[in-house]
Amino acid sequence: ECLQRKHVAAQTAAAIAHELKQPLLAIAAYSEAALMMIKAENPNFDKISKAIEGSVGQSLRAGQSIRKMLEFLSLKEFPTEVFDLNKEIHDALNAANSEYELRFNPVLQLEKGLPFIRANRIHVQKVLLNLLRNGVDAMQEARVPLPEITVTVRTIKDANVAQVTIQDNGPGVKKEDFN
Repeated sequence: ECLQRKHVAAQTAAAIAHELKQPLLAIAAYSEAALMMIKAENPNFDKISKAIEGSVGQSLRAGQSIRKMLEFLSLKEFPTEVFDLNKEIHDALNAANSEYELRFNPVLQLEKGLPFIRANRIHVQKVLLNLLRNGVDAMQEARVPLPEITVTVRTIKDANVAQVTIQDNGPGVKKEDFN
C-alpha cells in the first residue's frame, strides 16, 4: 500500500508538472519578448501590451490548472462506473473537435473486443481532453503543418489493466526544458 501511495504521488506530481509546463514556458516567452520590445529604440506599446496580455492569460491558465488539480485531489472518494473505454475515446475526440475546436488528424489504434473498464468516467474524459489540448497547443506553438495525434489502447491482461497512449507528431521536448 505504501508503494502504491508513492506511485500515485509520483503520478500526481508528474501530472501537475505537465499541466504547468506549457503555460510557464509561454509566460517566459511572452515576458522575454516584452522585455526585448521595451529595450528597443522605438518601443511598440501595442505589441508590448499584447505580450503582457498573453503572459497574464497563460498565468491564469496555470492557476486554473492548479485549482482543478487541487479540487481533484481533495475528493475523498472517486465514484466509479463500468464503461466502454474505446467509446469514451471517440467521445473525447468528438468533444475536442466540436466543443474545443482543436484541429488535428486523429489516428486510432484501439484494441478490438476490449472489455469494459471500471473507473471514474469523468476523470478519464478530462485527462483525455487535457492531453489532446496540450498536444495541439504544443504542435501549434511549434508550427507543425499537419498536426496528428495517435491514440493507442492496449490491455495488459496479466495485470488487468488497460493502457492508453496518446502521442502527437510534434517536435518533442527539448533537453533544456528538463532543467
